Amino acid sequence: MVLVADAGYSLPHSSQSPRGRYIFLFNVKYLARYKTKGGVQDLKKAEQYLEWLIEHEENNHE
Repeated sequence: MVLVADAGYSLPHSSQSPRGRYIFLFNVKYLARYKTKGGVQDLKKAEQYLEWLIEHEENNHE
């Protein structure tokens, strides 16, 4: 499994809260593995985590 840090990604400054980090990393997890593990189900999970990340960012930066 490729870690986010190993892949050259860094968390955006706005996602430095523990909850924002958690949501972001789970989104990346499901996107990274969908072809080899969960298929469309993993894409749907990633979609849900993306929606939660958008809500989190909107609620914490207005």
